[in-house]
Formats: sequence, structure tokens, C-alpha cells
Amino acid sequence: MMIALQWRPLAPQLVMQSRDPNGNLIPQRGAPDGRAVTHLIGPAGPAGAEGQTGPAGPMGPAGPKGDVGNIGEAGPPGTTGLRGPAGEIGARGPAGAQGASGPSGITAKTRYSVPIGGRWTLNVDRRWIGFSPFLGAQTDVFTFGAGTATEPSILWNQLGPLVFSGDKLLRFSMAGTTDHAEASAVNIRLYHQTGPWDGTWDTLAETTRTLLISADNVDFSGGDMKRHKFDINHYAAGDGVIVLFIQPANAPTAARYLQFAGMLEWEPA
Repeated sequence: MMIALQWRPLAPQLVMQSRDPNGNLIPQRGAPDGRAVTHLIGPAGPAGAEGQTGPAGPMGPAGPKGDVGNIGEAGPPGTTGLRGPAGEIGARGPAGAQGASGPSGITAKTRYSVPIGGRWTLNVDRRWIGFSPFLGAQTDVFTFGAGTATEPSILWNQLGPLVFSGDKLLRFSMAGTTDHAEASAVNIRLYHQTGPWDGTWDTLAETTRTLLISADNVDFSGGDMKRHKFDINHYAAGDGVIVLFIQPANAPTAARYLQFAGMLEWEPA
């Protein structure tokens, strides 16, 4: 069946016809010619005013806060690991053998010294000049004669620096010059002299003299300063005095002079 719509401008109406498949009109109720007539509604009136949107309703109150979930209970503390047993202390080794004793240290000793020097006369007859029985070594000019023999003569009351039994006599040193070319060398004798200290010592027979230095032709030539050292290394055998004698090695034509500074050194017992 076909449906045909026709628009007729003289009358505002809509004509609807129905035909079968062969093109024949199918009668409609209400229309003499079988056409259905439908009157159209007149033109539409103006559109109604658009409704205004109402204000938004207030926000509903917030719902209640959900309950906070409970924190689960803490688990039991872990078990502390066991400490292993302490290691055994190693056995102490045997004590080392005691080292051998070292040599004894050298004990420093006090060293004494006494000045011996001055102006010594060198005579034409080559007599020995030594310490005076009155002043000993405590003078500036030495003129006391001790004979012209090969060795100086002995006087029981000769004076000089005092030393004691067991003292170690170390060294005699001298430095100086002579006043003339004829006094170019000298001979030197140094003695330790002792005797009995019981109040009876007053003779040559009681006097003991020990030779410490015997030096001949000790050089003082050229008019220059000369220095000489004589080692002694002798222990005094008893309390006593040190006495010094000097003579020219060769006879001068007139008295000449030896000027020197000397030093006797020793260690006390």
C-alpha cells in the first residue's frame, strides 16, 4: 500500500490517500472519495517565555565522618639472638730468660786542677829552679835553686800543690815562650814527694820522692808560643806535695827567662 500526501493551498488541510499495490485508492472512513482529510492546526502561536532557572538549592549537610579503623596490635618483639661463647684466652708463654747484665757504667769523677806557672830563671850554670820552701807554687817569679847536678837536689820541706793518697794524677800541661834564642829548650822534672805524717818528718832520710815526669829538650825555640802536654796517670802513694823543677837544656851566655802558664790535673780518690 502506498500513502500519498498532497498540499492544497486554498484550504489549509492535509489530504492523505492510500492506494493498494495496483494503484487503486483504498477508501478511508469519513471521506466520500475515500480520502482521509485531516485539518491542520493553524499557525503556531508565539513561543512561550522560557522559564528561568531557579536558584540552586543549598548544599546538604556533610555526612558523618566514618570511623577510623583501629591500628592492629603490635606483634610480639623478635627474639634476641644468642651471643656466642667467648673465645678462650691463649695460654701465656713462658717468661723469657733474663738478659745478661751489661757492663757497669762509668761513674763520672770530679777532676781537680791547679795552675802552675810564672817566670822561671834560666841560669848560666844551668842550675835547677824549683818551688820555694816558703811559697811553693804560689808566686810569680821562680828563682829558688836546687843544685846543678844531673837531677835536682831534694829538700824535705819543699812545697807544692797538695794531693792525697789514692788520687790519680792525670796530666801536666804548659804553654809559653822564652825571651831569647839561647833559651830554645828546657829540661823538666815533676815529682810527688811524701813522708811520715806522725809529726816526725823533718829529714831527707824520711823523704820519699817519686818521679812523675822526666822530659829533656822541651822545645821553646823561635820566640813563638809553644804548648806541651805530659800524661802522668799515676796514683799518689800517700799524702804529699807535687814539686816542679826546670833547667835550660843548654847553658845561655846570660840569664834568660821562660814564661809559661801551666796546669796540673788529677782525680780525687
